[in-house]
Amino acid sequence: MPTAAIPEAPHSRADVALRRVGSEWVLYDPARDKAHVLNATAAVVWAYCDGAHEAGAIGEAIASDLPSADAEQVRRDVEAVLRRFAAEGLLR
Repeated sequence: MPTAAIPEAPHSRADVALRRVGSEWVLYDPARDKAHVLNATAAVVWAYCDGAHEAGAIGEAIASDLPSADAEQVRRDVEAVLRRFAAEGLLR
């Protein structure tokens, strides 16, 4: 999959729904009739995609909530999730 640019302040598309299905989090994109299964971290990243948080701030916020984790690795993981959301057309 090509590398997608991350918007400065990622904003989720209004028509994409996040739902918990059993023990998993699922994004449903009705425009493409496609479901995306997320891990817990990706679901938290999605919650920050409200247009009010800059991409770097999302990584910082999540890293600060996980004090025992490697903050730089968390930031890289968040960036990868945001790139995936962008590549899948889930952000506007």
